[in-house]
Amino acid sequence: MDLNTGVYTPQRRIAIAGIDALVVDPHNEVLPFWYSLDKTPAVVIHIDDHSDVSAGSRTFDNAKKEYPYANIVTLEDYARECLGIESFISVAMQDRRVGAVYHIAPRHDKIRSYGRVQKNEFVCAPNTTIDNSGKIRWQDGKLLPPYDEIQEDELVQDINGTSYPLILDIDLDAFHLNQVDSENQPYSTRMEKVRGLLKQLPKPNVITIARSQTPTTYVNPTLVHRIETDCVNMLQELYG
Repeated sequence: MDLNTGVYTPQRRIAIAGIDALVVDPHNEVLPFWYSLDKTPAVVIHIDDHSDVSAGSRTFDNAKKEYPYANIVTLEDYARECLGIESFISVAMQDRRVGAVYHIAPRHDKIRSYGRVQKNEFVCAPNTTIDNSGKIRWQDGKLLPPYDEIQEDELVQDINGTSYPLILDIDLDAFHLNQVDSENQPYSTRMEKVRGLLKQLPKPNVITIARSQTPTTYVNPTLVHRIETDCVNMLQELYG
């Protein structure tokens, strides 16, 4: 939904307090936007009820060979046709466009880190490999990679000590999850928790926001426009 016209568009470029931002649906379509950063690898602050770090996606080059009927030419084609909402982050880590991911789910107190950035170096990042069929796998063969559970102060220390670009990636289901929350259940507490955390971190280089309406409706369709508006306004105020 375009916040100005009220017309639904699957993908929109906007500016949030002067920061280049992209609103998408589905979430996997953020990938080309992440790749547009001049300097990489980046650090991702991933605010989402789900980790989105599953393995199993085909590489870009393999997808172009395996799906000729889909006419995979650009990264946009690849992200749209070949990636899922649960597996796009592993692609970015395989391609070294992302060096560490900090997963923040506001319903939980602990933060999961998939790799960390310390003293301006990436450490403990899960390793990927490419199998014989051209699919990206985590090196230990599991669907999900290993992670560390860290406290908020550890995240703040890591992020404030790095010069790597910062991607703020928000899935609106972090605030209101259709499968768990009733329509009348307030989401302001979780949004305020996120605001309080982000206030301690540097301003991101780019922002991506997923509405989570497709392929599964994770955010209540009757609330998603309001949640998106509140999220953007919160970020405008925070970074303005």
